[in-house]
Amino acid sequence: SNDIIRRFKPQIVRRVITEKTAKQMKEILRGVVDEGTGRSAKLTGYTAAGKTGTAQKARLVGRGYSQKRFVASFIGFIPVEKPTIAMVVILDEPQPIHFGGVVCAPIFKKISGEILTYLGIEPDEAG
Repeated sequence: SNDIIRRFKPQIVRRVITEKTAKQMKEILRGVVDEGTGRSAKLTGYTAAGKTGTAQKARLVGRGYSQKRFVASFIGFIPVEKPTIAMVVILDEPQPIHFGGVVCAPIFKKISGEILTYLGIEPDEAG
Protein backbone atom coordinates (compact mmCIF):
# COMPACT_ATOMS: atom_id res chain seq x y z
CA SER A 1 0.00 0.00 0.00
CA ASN A 2 1.04 3.68 -0.27
CA ASP A 3 0.77 4.33 3.46
CA ILE A 4 4.43 5.33 3.70
CA ILE A 5 4.30 7.83 0.84
CA ARG A 6 3.52 11.37 1.97
CA ARG A 7 3.42 14.23 -0.49
CA PHE A 8 4.15 17.80 0.50
CA LYS A 9 3.32 20.87 -1.49
CA PRO A 10 5.25 24.13 -1.05
CA GLN A 11 3.39 26.69 1.00
CA ILE A 12 4.21 30.34 0.41
CA VAL A 13 4.43 32.09 3.76
CA ARG A 14 6.18 35.40 3.04
CA ARG A 15 9.00 36.92 0.97
CA VAL A 16 12.27 36.76 2.92
CA ILE A 17 14.54 38.60 0.46
CA THR A 18 13.75 41.19 -2.21
CA GLU A 19 13.48 40.19 -5.87
CA LYS A 20 16.61 42.26 -6.53
CA THR A 21 18.60 40.38 -3.87
CA ALA A 22 17.30 37.03 -5.16
CA LYS A 23 18.41 37.96 -8.68
CA GLN A 24 21.87 39.01 -7.44
CA MET A 25 22.27 35.75 -5.47
CA LYS A 26 21.21 33.75 -8.51
CA GLU A 27 23.88 35.47 -10.62
CA ILE A 28 26.55 34.96 -7.96
CA LEU A 29 25.67 31.26 -7.65
CA ARG A 30 25.64 30.90 -11.44
CA GLY A 31 29.14 32.40 -11.44
CA VAL A 32 30.31 29.65 -9.06
CA VAL A 33 29.39 27.08 -11.73
CA ASP A 34 30.42 29.12 -14.79
CA GLU A 35 33.81 30.31 -13.57
CA GLY A 36 34.32 29.42 -9.92
CA THR A 37 34.88 26.45 -7.63
CA GLY A 38 31.79 24.66 -8.98
CA ARG A 39 32.88 24.39 -12.62
CA SER A 40 32.70 20.59 -12.41
CA ALA A 41 28.90 20.91 -12.02
CA LYS A 42 28.55 22.55 -15.47
CA LEU A 43 26.35 20.54 -17.81
CA THR A 44 26.69 21.38 -21.52
CA GLY A 45 23.63 23.21 -22.79
CA TYR A 46 22.22 24.07 -19.37
CA THR A 47 22.69 26.96 -16.98
CA ALA A 48 23.32 25.88 -13.40
CA ALA A 49 23.95 27.65 -10.12
CA GLY A 50 25.37 26.43 -6.85
CA LYS A 51 27.77 26.65 -3.94
CA THR A 52 30.65 24.37 -3.07
CA GLY A 53 31.59 23.59 0.51
CA THR A 54 34.56 22.11 2.32
CA ALA A 55 34.33 21.93 6.10
CA GLN A 56 36.77 20.61 8.65
CA LYS A 57 35.30 18.17 11.15
CA ALA A 58 35.73 18.65 14.87
CA ARG A 59 38.65 16.76 16.41
CA LEU A 60 37.72 13.43 17.98
CA VAL A 61 39.94 14.25 20.96
CA GLY A 62 40.56 17.72 22.36
CA ARG A 63 39.39 21.05 21.04
CA GLY A 64 39.43 22.51 17.56
CA TYR A 65 39.20 21.04 14.10
CA SER A 66 40.83 18.13 12.32
CA GLN A 67 43.41 18.81 9.61
CA LYS A 68 42.63 15.44 7.96
CA ARG A 69 38.86 14.90 8.23
CA PHE A 70 36.43 16.92 6.10
CA VAL A 71 32.84 17.10 4.89
CA ALA A 72 32.60 18.11 1.22
CA SER A 73 29.43 19.50 -0.34
CA PHE A 74 27.78 21.02 -3.36
CA ILE A 75 24.28 22.47 -3.39
CA GLY A 76 22.82 23.63 -6.66
CA PHE A 77 19.87 24.10 -8.99
CA ILE A 78 19.37 23.71 -12.73
CA PRO A 79 18.31 25.31 -15.10
CA VAL A 80 18.88 28.73 -13.51
CA GLU A 81 15.81 30.64 -14.72
CA LYS A 82 13.31 27.78 -14.46
CA PRO A 83 14.78 25.42 -11.85
CA THR A 84 13.55 21.87 -12.27
CA ILE A 85 16.08 20.27 -9.96
CA ALA A 86 17.55 21.37 -6.66
CA MET A 87 20.08 19.01 -5.13
CA VAL A 88 22.46 18.74 -2.20
CA VAL A 89 25.47 16.40 -2.50
CA ILE A 90 27.39 15.73 0.71
CA LEU A 91 30.36 13.40 1.12
CA ASP A 92 31.61 12.55 4.60
CA GLU A 93 35.40 12.28 4.76
CA PRO A 94 36.10 11.78 1.03
CA GLN A 95 39.62 10.56 0.25
CA PRO A 96 42.14 11.48 -1.07
CA ILE A 97 40.60 14.77 -2.28
CA HIS A 98 38.27 16.59 0.10
CA PHE A 99 37.11 19.69 -1.80
CA GLY A 100 33.37 19.98 -2.55
CA GLY A 101 34.00 21.48 -5.98
CA VAL A 102 36.17 18.53 -6.97
CA VAL A 103 34.29 15.57 -5.46
CA CYS A 104 30.63 16.68 -5.12
CA ALA A 105 30.05 18.99 -8.10
CA PRO A 106 30.63 16.18 -10.67
CA ILE A 107 28.01 14.06 -8.86
CA PHE A 108 25.51 16.92 -9.19
CA LYS A 109 26.35 17.12 -12.92
CA LYS A 110 25.89 13.38 -13.51
CA ILE A 111 22.64 12.99 -11.58
CA SER A 112 21.04 16.23 -12.82
CA GLY A 113 21.99 15.34 -16.41
CA GLU A 114 20.20 12.01 -16.12
CA ILE A 115 17.13 13.60 -14.48
CA LEU A 116 16.91 16.39 -17.11
CA THR A 117 17.09 13.78 -19.88
CA TYR A 118 14.50 11.58 -18.16
CA LEU A 119 12.12 14.54 -17.71
CA GLY A 120 12.76 15.79 -21.25
CA ILE A 121 13.85 19.25 -20.11
CA GLU A 122 15.22 21.17 -23.10
CA PRO A 123 18.64 22.84 -22.84
CA ASP A 124 18.40 26.54 -21.98
CA GLU A 125 21.82 27.59 -23.25
CA ALA A 126 23.69 27.23 -26.54
CA GLY A 127 25.91 24.18 -26.10
